Amino acid sequence: MPVSQSTFRAALLDASQPVPEGLIDASATPAGKRFSVYRNNVAVSLTEALQAGFPILRKLLGAENFDRLAGLFLRAHPPSSPLMMHYGTEMPAFLQGFEPLKHLGYLPDVARLEIAMRASYHAADATPLDPTALGSLPPERLMQSRLHLAPAVRLLTSDWPLFDLWAFNTQDGAPKPRAIAQDVLIVRPEFDPAPHALTKAQGAWITAIGADRTLAEAQDQAARIDPDFDLTPLLSLLISSGALTALTEKIPPRRKTNMTALARLHDAIFGPVSRADWLLPTLARLLFAAVLAMYFWVSGLTKLGDGLAGVFQPALGAYAQIYPKALEAVGYDITQIGIFPKLVVLFGTWAEFILPALIIIGLLTRLAALGMIGFVVVQSLTDLYGHGVDEKTWGAWFDRFPDAVIMDQRALWILLLAVLVVKGAGPISFDRALSKT
Repeated sequence: MPVSQSTFRAALLDASQPVPEGLIDASATPAGKRFSVYRNNVAVSLTEALQAGFPILRKLLGAENFDRLAGLFLRAHPPSSPLMMHYGTEMPAFLQGFEPLKHLGYLPDVARLEIAMRASYHAADATPLDPTALGSLPPERLMQSRLHLAPAVRLLTSDWPLFDLWAFNTQDGAPKPRAIAQDVLIVRPEFDPAPHALTKAQGAWITAIGADRTLAEAQDQAARIDPDFDLTPLLSLLISSGALTALTEKIPPRRKTNMTALARLHDAIFGPVSRADWLLPTLARLLFAAVLAMYFWVSGLTKLGDGLAGVFQPALGAYAQIYPKALEAVGYDITQIGIFPKLVVLFGTWAEFILPALIIIGLLTRLAALGMIGFVVVQSLTDLYGHGVDEKTWGAWFDRFPDAVIMDQRALWILLLAVLVVKGAGPISFDRALSKT
C-alpha cells in the first residue's frame, strides 16, 4: 500500500504517531526500525540547528527545557528551506503564543535578537560611506539629505532590557539586566555582527533613516522623544562601524513657472487632438478624395479601350503612357508587345480605378494605400526615364525653384498615403465595421 507524502511527513515529525503502514525496505520487509532511526535523526538534526541558532534562549531556559521546546517547535514549524541558517524565524511568534512561558515576556524579543544577528551575519557586503562626504555639504543641504544604511544593519525595538540580557548571557562580568526598555542596533564592522544599546530617541532616528527620511526629519523624530537629543555619539558609532553606505541629496521640488503654465495650456488644448486617433486617417482619406482620386480616375479613363471590351483591352494611349519607348520600338503596333507588358498595362489601368475607390470607402485601406505608393513610384520613374521630362520640371528637394514640382509633389502624395498605411482608415470605414463583426 503506497504511503502519501503528508502521512510520511506527519509521522516523521511526531514520534507519538505510528510508523506509516506500507513502508518497506530494500528486501521488501517492513521498515519500521529504519523509519524510527530516520525520524530520530531528523528530530536531532533540527534540534541541533535550533540550539546553534538560539544559544541565549537555550541558556535562559536551560538545555533540557530548550530541547523540549525545540521538539514542540520543529513539529509545528518544520523547515521550509534547505538552508538551516534561516531555520527558526517563526520562533518569536511561537514563544508569544506559548502559554507555559507567558510569564517570561522577554523571550520573544531575545529570539528576535538572535535571528537578527544571524541575518546580519549573512547580509551582503557594502562599501562604507566616506566620512568626508558629510563635511562636504553646507548644513542646510546636509539636513535635507538622506543617509543609507548597510544591508547588515538591523534595528530592534523592545520594551525589555534587550541589550542587557544579551550582554549578561554572553560576556563575563556583565552586570545584571536593568529594568529599562532598550532598543538594539546591530552593525557588522568586519565579519561578526555586534549589538549596541540605543535610547528610544536614537532608535527613532535610525527608524526614520531606514524609512528614507531626511536628516532633518530624522532629527525631528528623535527630538519628539528627547528634546535634548544629541546625534554625535550615534553618528560616530555608525561611521566607525561602516553602517552607512551613501549620502544623497533631496531633489528640491520644481518651481511653478510661466513656462509650466504655458505647457499646461498647450496640453489642455492639444492633448485631446493628440489622443484623437480618428482625426488624422479620416482627414487623410478626405484629402485624398478631394485632391488625388479624380486625377487618377481621369488618368485611368484615358487608358481604357472602346466599349465594354475596353476594360480588358487598354487603348494605345495606355501603352504610350506606361511603355513609351517599348511602343515606339515596335512601331506602335500593340500586337507586337509581349505578354508581361500587356499585363502590367492592364493591371495598372485597373489599379487607377480600384485602389482610389478602396481608400475612399475605407476597405483594405492599408493595402490599397501601399499599392498606391508603389503606383506613384512607378509613375514617377516612367515620367523620368520613359518620357524624359525636363530636369527643371522634375526638380529636386530642398531647392529654391517652386515651379520644379514633380519630385516635391509626388513626395507629398506618398506622405499622405503613408499616413493611411500607418494609421489605417479610421472609424468611419468598412475596415472598422468589418473588424467589429
